[in-house]
Amino acid sequence: MIANSNFIAGIDANSNGVLDICEGTDCNGTFVPDSVEIAQNPSLDCNANVVLDQCESVAIDCDQNGIPDSCETGLAGLVGSYYATDDFSGPVVARRLDASGPLGLDFNVTDQSGGNTWQPSGVPTDYFSVRWTGQLNIPVTGNYYFQMQSDDTATMRVDTTLLFTSNTGSAERGPFLLTAGVHLLQYDLREFGGDQRMRVRVRMAETGPWDALPGSWYRTRVDLNSNGASDLCEFGDCDDNKVPDNIQLAQGGPDCNGNGKLDACDIAVGAPDCNGNGAIDTCESTVNGLYGRYFTALGGSDPADPFRPGTLLRKRFDATIDFSGGNWFPDGVPDNDVIAIWTGTLVTPNESGVYQFHTDSDDGCRLYVDNALVIDRWLGGSGTGFATKTLQGQTTYSIRMEFHEGAGEQRASLRWLLPSQSGVAPAIIPSSAFRVATPDCNQNGQPDDCDIANGTLPNPGDGIPIPCATAPCPGDFNRDGVVTGADLGILLGAWGGAGADLNGDNVTNGADLGILLGEWGICN
Repeated sequence: MIANSNFIAGIDANSNGVLDICEGTDCNGTFVPDSVEIAQNPSLDCNANVVLDQCESVAIDCDQNGIPDSCETGLAGLVGSYYATDDFSGPVVARRLDASGPLGLDFNVTDQSGGNTWQPSGVPTDYFSVRWTGQLNIPVTGNYYFQMQSDDTATMRVDTTLLFTSNTGSAERGPFLLTAGVHLLQYDLREFGGDQRMRVRVRMAETGPWDALPGSWYRTRVDLNSNGASDLCEFGDCDDNKVPDNIQLAQGGPDCNGNGKLDACDIAVGAPDCNGNGAIDTCESTVNGLYGRYFTALGGSDPADPFRPGTLLRKRFDATIDFSGGNWFPDGVPDNDVIAIWTGTLVTPNESGVYQFHTDSDDGCRLYVDNALVIDRWLGGSGTGFATKTLQGQTTYSIRMEFHEGAGEQRASLRWLLPSQSGVAPAIIPSSAFRVATPDCNQNGQPDDCDIANGTLPNPGDGIPIPCATAPCPGDFNRDGVVTGADLGILLGAWGGAGADLNGDNVTNGADLGILLGEWGICN
C-alpha cells in the first residue's frame, strides 16, 4: 500500500474535483502532483514554467546547487545540502532553498513527536548533517559579532576561514572585521539526537540585543566579482570542494609553481604529487602553512602504553594551528581517538632573542622546535603549555606539533611572543611564518610518504619510515614498546635492502637479525 497522506485522506488541494494522487505529473516521486507542490511552495518552480526545478532536464545549473541558473539572479537565501549521516559522508539526499525569509536561518524543534521536524523528507530525524552554502552580503565595513544557537554542533566559515564553532547550546564570537560587499559563506550543522536547532544572529556592538541575520543578506549564487556569473562556473572548482578556485587562490590556496592555478588543478592533469597531499612535489616546500596528518590513536594515558599514531586517515595543509570546538578534523576522521601531527618549518622575523611558545589543547600535545622537545603535555590531559627558546632572526627552523584527542572537546592552538613583545597576549603563529616541508628523513630529495608508497622505506602504517623513527629500542620496528615476531617479520620482509638496517651498513642482513634477537622482549 502506498503510504501517502494525500491518497489516504482523499485530498484535493486545488479543489478541481480530482484527487491529487490521480492528477497530473509527479516527476520527483513524492505521490503529490507537481502542480500541487508548486502551488504550496512557489519557490520550487523559480522560473514559473510549472515544472519543478529539480526535474528540469534542460535547465542549466552549472554550479550544481539544484537551482536553475536563470533563477538565481538576486535570489535570497542559502542552498541547504542534507545528508543522511551525521558527518557529511555519503550522497546528498536532499537539497532545498533555506534562509530566504526575514529571520534567515531560524530552525528550532524541541518536540519531535508526530514527525515535528524541519528537515526535508528523506532525511532522518536524528543523526543527519546539513551544509548551507552561498554568498554573504555585508552592508557596511565594520566589526561584526555573531551568535549561533545550535543543536548539536555547528560551524560558520566566511571566505573559507573558520570563524567559530557552536556546540550544543549557544555560542557568541566577535568582533570580526568584515568589509562591505560579498563573501563566500558556509554553515555546517551536525545533528546527533534530541532537539534540532540552527539559528544565526548578528549585531555590530559588543553588547546589546541580537538581530536575526536576514535572508536579504544571503544569495544562493556565489559571485564575488559581481559580474552576474557564478564563480564556480566562471573559475571552476578543480578540487571539487565547492569553493571556487579564484577564492581559494585569493585565500592563499596552494599554487607553489606560481602559474595562477591551484596545485590541485595541475595535479589533475599530470603534475607529480606522489604523497597525495594536494601540492606539486617539486615545489611543495614553498607553500605557507603546515603539513597535517591525521591518524587513529593507539595506546592511552598509561606511560607504559602511551598514545601513539595508528592508521593514517587523512593528509591536508593547515594554514595555522588555531582550532577549537568540534568539526575541524578533515572529512573521514572520527571525532574521538585521533592523533594529529603537523610538520614543517618556522621562519623567524628579523628578531633574534628569546621566543615564547604557548600551546592550548584538549587533550594532550607536544611541541618540537629545531628538533628539540620544548613542550610536553602528552599525558597531562587538557590545558596550556609554555616554553622559551633562543632563536636567530630570519632563520628557518624545523617545527612539529603533535596532538591527541580522546573524547569530548577538540581544541588545539599554537601561539608565540616575539623577543621585542611584552605586556601583550600571545598571538597565533601566522601562516606566513610557516613553510610546508614534508618530512624527508633519509634526505634523498623525495618525501617520506613517497618512499613509503613505492616501497623504498617500510613503515608500520603510521606514515613514519622505520629507519627514521625514534623507538624505545632500534629493533622495535612497529613502535609498540616490545620486540616480537611482528618486528622480526618486518626485518625479514626488508632482507637485502636498507629498510630495516640496524647497524648502519645500509643493508638488512644477519647482523641486524642478531641485534633484533638480542633486544627480544620489552624495551628498556
